[in-house]
Amino acid sequence: MECVNVPNAGCTRCDHIVAQQYPTFTWDKEYLVTPFGTGRDANGQSLKQEGGYVIRLLREDNTATATVNGSPVTWNGRFAEVQVNNFSPRCITASKPISVAQYMKGQACNGLPQFYEGNTIAKGDPAMLILNPSSQTVRSVVFNTVTTGNLSDHFVNVIVRSSDLNCLTLDGLAVATSNFQPFPNCNGYSYAVLQISNGSHKLECPQGFIAYCYGVGVRESYAYTAGASFENLQFKIQVDDPYNVANISGPVESCTGIDMALNAVGEDAISWEWNFGDGSPVVSGQTVNHQYNTPGNYNVQLTVTLVVGCGTREVQVNRNITVLEFPQVDFGPPRAFCTGTSIALNAPTFADPVTYLWSNGATTPNITVNTPGTYSLTVSNAVGCAASGSVLVNEIPPPVLSFTGLANAYCADAAAINLPSVVSPALPSASSFSVNGISTTTFNPQALGPGTYTIVFSLEDPATGCISQIEKAVIIQALPSLNLSNVPAQVCANTPPFALAPLASPANGTFTLNGAPISLLNPQNLNVGQTYSLRYAYTDPATGCSNQAETSLQVLPLPTPAFVDLPARFCANADNINFFTMVSPSDSQNGRFALNTSQELSSSEAQAFDMETLNPGSTYTLSYTFRDPATNCENTVSQSFTLTPLPEVAFIGLNEIFCPNDSPVVLASKVDKPGGTFTLNGTPLTTFAPADYAPGQSYVLLYVYQDPATGCSQTISQTLSIPSLPVLGNLPPAFCQESSLFVFSASPEGGTFTLNGQPVTDFDPSQYAAGLYTLIYTDAGNCASATTQFEVLAPVPPVSVSVAETICDEFGTEVPVRLDATEGIADASQDVAYQWLDLPSQERFAQATRSGSYVVLVENAQGCTETRTFTLSAREDCTPRLYLPEAFSPNGDGLNDELEVFGKYFTQFNLTIFNRWGEVVFQSFTPERRWDGTENGKDALAGVYVVKLAYRLLSESFLRQETRRLVLVR
Repeated sequence: MECVNVPNAGCTRCDHIVAQQYPTFTWDKEYLVTPFGTGRDANGQSLKQEGGYVIRLLREDNTATATVNGSPVTWNGRFAEVQVNNFSPRCITASKPISVAQYMKGQACNGLPQFYEGNTIAKGDPAMLILNPSSQTVRSVVFNTVTTGNLSDHFVNVIVRSSDLNCLTLDGLAVATSNFQPFPNCNGYSYAVLQISNGSHKLECPQGFIAYCYGVGVRESYAYTAGASFENLQFKIQVDDPYNVANISGPVESCTGIDMALNAVGEDAISWEWNFGDGSPVVSGQTVNHQYNTPGNYNVQLTVTLVVGCGTREVQVNRNITVLEFPQVDFGPPRAFCTGTSIALNAPTFADPVTYLWSNGATTPNITVNTPGTYSLTVSNAVGCAASGSVLVNEIPPPVLSFTGLANAYCADAAAINLPSVVSPALPSASSFSVNGISTTTFNPQALGPGTYTIVFSLEDPATGCISQIEKAVIIQALPSLNLSNVPAQVCANTPPFALAPLASPANGTFTLNGAPISLLNPQNLNVGQTYSLRYAYTDPATGCSNQAETSLQVLPLPTPAFVDLPARFCANADNINFFTMVSPSDSQNGRFALNTSQELSSSEAQAFDMETLNPGSTYTLSYTFRDPATNCENTVSQSFTLTPLPEVAFIGLNEIFCPNDSPVVLASKVDKPGGTFTLNGTPLTTFAPADYAPGQSYVLLYVYQDPATGCSQTISQTLSIPSLPVLGNLPPAFCQESSLFVFSASPEGGTFTLNGQPVTDFDPSQYAAGLYTLIYTDAGNCASATTQFEVLAPVPPVSVSVAETICDEFGTEVPVRLDATEGIADASQDVAYQWLDLPSQERFAQATRSGSYVVLVENAQGCTETRTFTLSAREDCTPRLYLPEAFSPNGDGLNDELEVFGKYFTQFNLTIFNRWGEVVFQSFTPERRWDGTENGKDALAGVYVVKLAYRLLSESFLRQETRRLVLVR
């Protein structure tokens, strides 16, 4: 037996589903399918199995056809399947007897969530129902819900005839009719989805019903038919009376004014009396005809006199007859419409639902037509009674109109047009004009403005009432939009000549200046201070519309800048020059400078010009351009100056660093001509004696020389330093060989260290033997040095600590661990002291019985120490133990993905896991082998498994056996 999914792919839950098939003689041609019911979530909110369900059909005869809600079923041999993906019922009809099964989907597909253990997960499992046909009903049944740990919601679905809603009781209480819903595609039937409590229940209805009991929960479901009838439908005589000898055959629906034939079917009857329920006289006979003249629902009562034994007995048989109004269709006289319009044809209104079919194929009550002809309508009601009617529709042609004398386009400055003068024939009285939907008799381009306008002329025919109209689109062309924004309103008197054509748009127009044609404007030929009139005219070649624009033009005078006190010569080392102090007007915002015309100076450069950027001995031309802020006109003035070179000077034979005991030095310099002065930190002098100055200081020596021919002076400087006496940094008098790296330091920095004559920068005691060492530091100028000595002490003896991995023997008995701190000491005669920081011992040995960290401190005679820390991993409780988890989740999330056994001090291990059917899914003889939740290479089902465990403790001679429960969670 295979665990299957419903549907067959995409659902995470499967189950073994099987149901006993009913005999073929119990099959029939009509089945009613109800949706699986609602439940409640953790907050009490109603839930539905919105995922739907699956229907499967089985036929004995391959020629049988079937529909579901009117849609044909596609067969695959004897089998067909239909998926319903929402919460709604279905009605199945077949041409020959069939069998129908309904399937509940797996929990991932049924769309019914469940709040479970803090998470919202789906609930339900595949389940199967063999459905009863609508003819196989029961009148009373007692049924029970199924009880398991995961089932949370229980339901019963009940199907009855809509006329019998008041008959149904559940556990002796009437079921409210508000619980029922009609089948949308199965006339005469209704269903109820009832949520019930866990336990036993009783349903009763004397007129008969069909019921299905089912329930859902997390990973669980069940479903079964609550009672079934197994009548042999293939040999049944249709009877409803208690003696199975009489029944009524014939239609159950009819229309007013139609003869309806009814027949009494049965055996051993000697008389038949018919009461049609409409107040008409009782009629006798086995076969009768009757006509109802008023629509409504009627109860036909047949009283049959039967021969029973040696006597007679009367029985009554009832049938509900629905009578609908016979449709009547009358459209009255012919209709007419004007050309270009349409007319609505409306069907009569009926109290009962009907269908419509027009001769043009439309199926709506009303249609709109715009073609002449005869239109017919057939109206049919729900029981097939139909009536037809037709109407003639004629078309009335409109009068013929035309526009005359109206152009297609006008310029925006054109004169107004009288519209009645532009139509033909002569203007009738019942006519009107509109422009873009606004009623008017005048078309005025100047008032309307540019655009496309629709002029409509309408005329109503007084004889037919039809309105005829013509329309014409007329364009009002916009005047050319001229742009003279690029033409300056003012020009300076020195502005170069410029062409006017590029300054106007659109191009190809003409300019006049004070009325005279012009194309090239030369401000230098115009009068300064005068204002001129400049006009531009343009005609659009596409529309023929013209326009012109005018602007004013004024010629402005130029400013007159000049240099003031600009020297003809500058020394090469002159301070930054402010050129703005040497011009008039002096305006840093509106004036600008240029050097040799190619190098423009920014305002900040002109106010602090650095002469050192120029070449000494060269002559430069300085230009000043001034813009008048009032007129924005510019003018330029220029003047030249020369940059005089500086005299060449230099120090002779002068060092930068002097030792404190160096001899005095006579100061000297090299110049083109004699002269100049020396100063040291502001004090004049001719000789520098280092002994007169404090060590560790720096002094600035200046030399100043002025050329008597040019007046330009040159200053040079040099820093003279006298180093301080060196001082060594803090240095310990002794080092242990295990001490860390020590970096030497001294001041002033920059000198060199030697250790016993070898250059060094730092000291690693581990690289040196025990003894005395001499350290010398010499400063950077090699003027002085500092010397000290230190000692390297003998090393601490090596220490080795033994670490135990356990303090339990092989039988789980606690055993103390002996710790030895002296293994590996090369010279046992050395004076060494021991101190165990976590144990009460100052000897080389210590005893430990608990797990944890232990530290021993070892010190030699010279005071050098060393520590060793180790961790003792041990069980404080040596009792044998074995732990097997009660659940695990092999879902690949990295948490509890495998079943693992934990423990110690046991042997002869055997683990066997069984599924719910007693099959072995996993077995292991060692705790190191883990179960990954698979069975035969596939994921095992979630649920409860049985575990059998056998093992022997080290301290025991017998084998222990246990049975435990294991939950596999997905």
